[in-house]
Amino acid sequence: MDKEPSFQCQQCPNSSFGICVRCMPLMTTKHPSVYAFSKQPLSYWAKMAHDLYHLDITCDGCSKQAFNGKRYQCEECSPSYDLCENCFGKKDTEHKLKYIKNPLLHSANQENLGKRVLISADRNGGNNTNWRDPLTGWTKSDAEEVIKQAIKEKENYNNRLQQILKNSEERSKELLQHSQLMLYESYRR
Repeated sequence: MDKEPSFQCQQCPNSSFGICVRCMPLMTTKHPSVYAFSKQPLSYWAKMAHDLYHLDITCDGCSKQAFNGKRYQCEECSPSYDLCENCFGKKDTEHKLKYIKNPLLHSANQENLGKRVLISADRNGGNNTNWRDPLTGWTKSDAEEVIKQAIKEKENYNNRLQQILKNSEERSKELLQHSQLMLYESYRR
């Protein structure tokens, strides 16, 4: 499966339209035919997903903050008990852990699924407001709401990331100023 090629549209914003090798033949009718697709192994996309950070989450095994990779959360502990992929299976194995998707990846998947439902609704449902997608069970209005929510979640993730970066820069400046002051003080003695 890891070697199965996947394709990403080069014209869609943020390369948000991706498909597997089995769906590629459908693109002449399901996606604008003038658009070009790049071919990448699934491992390429898996690495991109792996590199996303779980913001505001600290691993309870190693205390790493805002870690990337897979996240596991105990289904029973309150407040939440989280492990990064490095600690999973090594620390506190008595917890009943479940895999938690990265919120940005989840939102992007929901948005793409909603877009697919809208395309299917236009092609198969026409003006029938009761038409439901056979895969998701969503109506056209359901898909529109899912897309709105996904976009909002992606914006929230991005805003939080920007806030963390800004705070990190401010903290770095404070540490630099403190270090310079300490160095200056040591020379004065």
